[in-house]
Amino acid sequence: SSGINAEYGGFVFEDLFRQFRTSSCWEAYPESGPVLRELRRRGVGVVVTSDFDEGLISLVKELDMPVEGVVVSYVEGVTKPELLALVQDRYDIEMHVGDSERRDYQGACALQGVTPVLLDRTGKQEGKDGVISDLNGLLKLF
Repeated sequence: SSGINAEYGGFVFEDLFRQFRTSSCWEAYPESGPVLRELRRRGVGVVVTSDFDEGLISLVKELDMPVEGVVVSYVEGVTKPELLALVQDRYDIEMHVGDSERRDYQGACALQGVTPVLLDRTGKQEGKDGVISDLNGLLKLF
């Protein structure tokens, strides 16, 4: 036993979960806003695609990320890489950028007409084609 009353533990969990879904618990990478705004200025639309729950939709708004849409697996009922096909149909995407080699990069490779880009902030894939180390790398592609 944890020594915590089950009823009290439930309240603690609910409070923590509610707090977790607010922007005060999240921070965008420093280049995110400037790069997204520059892409928008260049006429490039951005859609956030994630294996997250519906809370991400409001988080993106609270973090003031200039995007055309947010598509999350919890709402759509499928996860990446299948989610990418849904997003391609809905938004006619030309490029997918993600940090998972299997779910994002390989998933995008399977879609006709979609250029995959792997976001590798660790530097382990540095120098490989189709790999960027931060979102600034997107500005070289558009």
